[in-house]
Amino acid sequence: MKEKMKKIFGSKKKTIIFISIAVALLIIISLIIILTNQNTSEVVYKETSVEKGDLTVGITESGTVTIGTVDQTFDLDLSAFEASQGNSSGSSSGNGGGMGGMFPNMGGNANSSDSSKSYSRALDVEEVYVTAGQQVAKGDPLFRLTNDSVTSIQEELESDEASAELTLAKLQNDQKQSRLSATHTKETSEAYAKLAQNEYLVAVAELQTAMDDKQKEIEDATETVSENQVKLTEKEKELTIAKNVLEHAEYAVETADTAYVYEYGRQEDARDTAKSQVDNLEDEIEDLQDENKQLEDNYQTMLLDLNDLKRKLETGTLEAQKICNERTTTGNDAGEAYAVEVGYLDAALRDAQDDYDDAVNKLTEFQDYIVDDMVYAEYDGVITDVNVAKDDSLSSAQTLITLNNQDDTTITATVDSDDIDNITEDSQINITVDSYPETVFTGSVNDIGDATTNSSTGEITYDVEVLINGDVSGLFEGMTGNVTFITKETKEVLYVSNRAIIRDGIKSYVKIKDEAGTITEQEITTGFSDGVNVEIVEGLSEGDVVLIESKVSE
Repeated sequence: MKEKMKKIFGSKKKTIIFISIAVALLIIISLIIILTNQNTSEVVYKETSVEKGDLTVGITESGTVTIGTVDQTFDLDLSAFEASQGNSSGSSSGNGGGMGGMFPNMGGNANSSDSSKSYSRALDVEEVYVTAGQQVAKGDPLFRLTNDSVTSIQEELESDEASAELTLAKLQNDQKQSRLSATHTKETSEAYAKLAQNEYLVAVAELQTAMDDKQKEIEDATETVSENQVKLTEKEKELTIAKNVLEHAEYAVETADTAYVYEYGRQEDARDTAKSQVDNLEDEIEDLQDENKQLEDNYQTMLLDLNDLKRKLETGTLEAQKICNERTTTGNDAGEAYAVEVGYLDAALRDAQDDYDDAVNKLTEFQDYIVDDMVYAEYDGVITDVNVAKDDSLSSAQTLITLNNQDDTTITATVDSDDIDNITEDSQINITVDSYPETVFTGSVNDIGDATTNSSTGEITYDVEVLINGDVSGLFEGMTGNVTFITKETKEVLYVSNRAIIRDGIKSYVKIKDEAGTITEQEITTGFSDGVNVEIVEGLSEGDVVLIESKVSE
């Protein structure tokens, strides 16, 4: 009975298990069906417009803003007037006594400060109007000075200006005679040097003429001897012929028949004519020979005379040149002495003029800087330090206050060594600050630091300091942002969001909606992309509306 009951209950237990499994499977299937129905998605579209502008890509690194500081210093020159050394006293009177003694006698001490004025001048602070942390603008009052100290120094600066002006006027007057004397001496010396040059030329010309004349005399004698030699040759030929004729004529006379008086007389006439011709030729030959002998005898003498004249020309030229050089040197020395003298005079005048200009500038700067006994701010900014207290004394080169310098607002980014070669002083830079994400600042490279090596990773980096341009009044110390060093840029191009582009192989499309609401595809040509937007080269116009497609699960 127990076994029977056990079989019955065992059979029921199995049935219950099977039923439970079936129910569980049914529930799972139902859940799958429900979830499947819930995961259906819907395509939605977002409209975006085609815009025109610049697209850029570059190296972007994070950085921290730093505001520089600027010191306002009290840099007025309050020192007592002291004339330059060259103007403090004169040398000798400008009485025109040659190149020396041409420095004017300034006389007295009108242009040197009294030793009693050598004390230190200072302005006394009566009241301080600013404190650290205070925002000031250019022109705001900083300190009030005591009227007594301001008045005292102004009077002393005015006295300095008058003293410097008197010194300048006296120097200008005293130097007139000195300049006239120097000019006269210079002109006289130059004329003397010019005359010496002319005398040299005349002396050399006379020696050269004498030598040229002697040379011509020798040439003429040589030419005469040559001509005479030619004549002698011709005359000797003629003499030979004439003697032959004479010999025949004499023979004719000796053999002539005296009975024939006429014929005998004719033969004697012929003989006499031939003899006369021979005598004449012999005389001419003798004259030519005598002349040549005389010329030849004179030739040696003329050569000696020529050589002597050559030596005289050489030595005479050297001597004349020496004399000329000495006289020219004298003239040149006078000219150089004049130049030196005038140079001293000019230098003294320049020093006096500079002294006067300095005195005028010191007074003008004082009057411009101290107005109504007040010292005013020269910069806009927040004061970080005040270096002056009540009853202090102000002298030159003293820092008054320190302020934040908005003109020195920088952001420093750390750049990897792989990218540093792409960054130069001329790099275009865009800057965004986290506090103003919609504002893009521009900047310029201010400094590229030395390489830094990370001891753990071995990575080499460089700190690049960028000066932020434009209106930086809203930026504060410690703000963070991103610095983009632009490596490529396209200007004034059409572009649209990358998400709107549909690519099919080598073709690109966008989806547009017509007036009827029908969505169609428009083929386009794309260009440069900055990773977010892409350039539209062809297919769309500025202001066109395109669709960005996305799916929303249901």
